[in-house]
Amino acid sequence: MLTAWLCFGLFVSTLALGPWQALRTARPLVNDLLRRDLGIWAALTGLAHLFLATAEVMQPVYFSTYFAVPAGAPLTGWAGWIASSSIVGGYVIGLLFLVLLGLSNNLSLRHLGSGRWKRLQGLSSVAFLLTAAHGAVFQVIERRTGVWLAALVVMSIALLALRRRARRVVAAGAV
Repeated sequence: MLTAWLCFGLFVSTLALGPWQALRTARPLVNDLLRRDLGIWAALTGLAHLFLATAEVMQPVYFSTYFAVPAGAPLTGWAGWIASSSIVGGYVIGLLFLVLLGLSNNLSLRHLGSGRWKRLQGLSSVAFLLTAAHGAVFQVIERRTGVWLAALVVMSIALLALRRRARRVVAAGAV
């Protein structure tokens, strides 16, 4: 759980830096070393979480609890589907983190050019949405629906609102 929340906090911070700067300057941020470093640490802790969850936690007995739903339980088919989708989503997030790590250097920026590099960095938004969904599902599955789930939802909504506001400010400044 520590690696998951550390990754999430670093990831939110990484994705919030660009919009925060855009709100201050009315210009989009293409590349920032602090943002890149936070993103690298977010990806590394996310990959550590994936490794630890796979190697230590996802033993057959533990893994089967996500798929063994008692007969007569509400949404019997949905519970297994949501749990398995969230587990697979964790691996997809890991792959996206590996791609983003591969892009997080000056050589990639120079080789791809800032426009293409920035578009590929857009995968971080996909990774974030998958991460938030993955985290929410596991908070519910693990019966951590109080403060932990609220923190995840509030941080996600705050980040999305900040990004939306920054897009509007940048668009208005470009006119």
